[in-house]
Amino acid sequence: MSKKMRHTTWVPLGAVGVLLFIAAPWLLILALPFLVPLAVYAMYRVHRQHRDRHDDHGHDHGGHHHHA
Repeated sequence: MSKKMRHTTWVPLGAVGVLLFIAAPWLLILALPFLVPLAVYAMYRVHRQHRDRHDDHGHDHGGHHHHA
């Protein structure tokens, strides 16, 4: 009974695994137009945030210098 149960549990898992293996490249290809701008936006946001922090520090220093 337990062996049969295990077998019926593993068969759908195997089928899902095979389907995922077949579908993965197509899903990746379909997702690329969505993933690429997302990755670029994330990278830009991180870069911008870092640059803004640096720029803010530099601007504060520059402003102080200009004021003096």
